[in-house]
Amino acid sequence: MSHPVGNVQTLMNDELHNDLIDPIECGHIKESLEKKSLLLEESQAIAHIGGWEFDVQTSRVTWTSEVYRIHGVGLEYNPNNLRNNIAFYTPSSAPVIEEAFKRAVENGENYDLELELVQATGKTIWIRTMGRVTVEKRAITRVSGNIMDITDRKLAQLELTRLNAELESRVRQRTIRLETANRELEAFAYNIAHDLKAPLRAISGFSAILAEDYASVLDDEGKRLLGIVSSNAERLSSLISDIVEITRIGMTIPRIARIAMRSMALAMYHEVASAEEISGITFNLGAIPDCEGDTLMMRKVWGNLLSNAIKFTSGKAERIIEVSAETSDRETKYSVRDNGIGFDPKYIDKLFKLFRRLHRDPVYTGTGAGLAIVRCVIELHGGKVGASSSGSTGTVFWFILPRNPESI
Repeated sequence: MSHPVGNVQTLMNDELHNDLIDPIECGHIKESLEKKSLLLEESQAIAHIGGWEFDVQTSRVTWTSEVYRIHGVGLEYNPNNLRNNIAFYTPSSAPVIEEAFKRAVENGENYDLELELVQATGKTIWIRTMGRVTVEKRAITRVSGNIMDITDRKLAQLELTRLNAELESRVRQRTIRLETANRELEAFAYNIAHDLKAPLRAISGFSAILAEDYASVLDDEGKRLLGIVSSNAERLSSLISDIVEITRIGMTIPRIARIAMRSMALAMYHEVASAEEISGITFNLGAIPDCEGDTLMMRKVWGNLLSNAIKFTSGKAERIIEVSAETSDRETKYSVRDNGIGFDPKYIDKLFKLFRRLHRDPVYTGTGAGLAIVRCVIELHGGKVGASSSGSTGTVFWFILPRNPESI
């Protein structure tokens, strides 16, 4: 079977020599077929797509004009030598097209390949070539298909692949540097904590010795001053521990798992509240939903928020703590509400900053690092924190977590 242009010419000749067709009618047919032939050629040239055909019985190969252009040869080139046709392909592509064509002719297998081809001019281009088998009366009669110049698309694709690989390499390198920096920072924090706590332990130890062995020598003022030294040493030790804790959290990548938040909140309440406190507190725990997060980190969130609620309701005759949640399509908002002393809303920007305490009353102990730890954990999970209060009527602390773990 001939290629489309050959078919057009054959039909034209047949029509011209057919005595049954009027000469004027024949002229119209000839003009129409010539226009269609030209249109086909132009369409293939614009799309850079050529058509080809291999007649299995005669071993004859037919190319359209665009196939000649893609190979960089003139119309005088004879495409019937399959070995010469395969020689246009690069050493890596030639065996691929040869095997694919062989399997098509012998086994009736279609193919669709992207390969490198070297034009007669020496220029290397990328082509997409497709072969389709025609079977008639259970015999393979021909293999036909298209060949398309895809150089621009392929080069853009290869450049994108290169850039992605380069980006991945940079990310890996930066990750390694970040992990190294984190390890160094963690070691630095540990060494600082160790070096600072050693003299603090000495101060606390000698203060205890003085208080015990020289109690008869010290007057009341001396004992008071010694107590201040001892309590401040203990407070400084707690501050150092909190610095190390928040540093470690900030350097940790969350290990995401499903968390039963209601069970965790209840467990942490019983962990941070004494038996005496539990007996004097009305604790209302709503039906809060589960979340995706790091279990150990989330325990710190509940522990700190519930400890605060317990601490700041200590002066109330009736102590109430409520835990609830609100859910939307994208996120869940968890809240811990209490009827404690509250805070002045104008100082809300200080709440979640390290060592910023709003209540200096010695009744309310602590370093002020708890809420900073809460903020650090929630932000590592892709969420946010907040609080509101109306003075003496209580406080509500809340944190929002995304429901989709991919956003973490």
